[in-house]
Amino acid sequence: MELDHERDLAELRLVVGRMCRVVVERGAADFDRFPFVSEQGGKLEFVMVTRGMWATIGDAGMPAERSAECLVTDLARELVLLSGPREVARLPIALVPGELNVLHR
Repeated sequence: MELDHERDLAELRLVVGRMCRVVVERGAADFDRFPFVSEQGGKLEFVMVTRGMWATIGDAGMPAERSAECLVTDLARELVLLSGPREVARLPIALVPGELNVLHR
């Protein structure tokens, strides 16, 4: 990140989220992938943990009834459920660090 030299650094505000463990369950919703969205509406990258390996991704596939464990910042405010290109639902979330957050519709 590069800062503008003209910017007043006294006004600079850094926001750092805490990582949260998250699992998404399909429930009654019909969707095949999901991203997480911030309060500002931007899609957040998160870490997907599968069979001891991890990858940073923008959205995850949902091939089963329950996702693999994800590590998501507590700055995430919505879980977006997608089926192909179509948005199925947006679910408000409030992730809690230190717990396994199980999300479902």
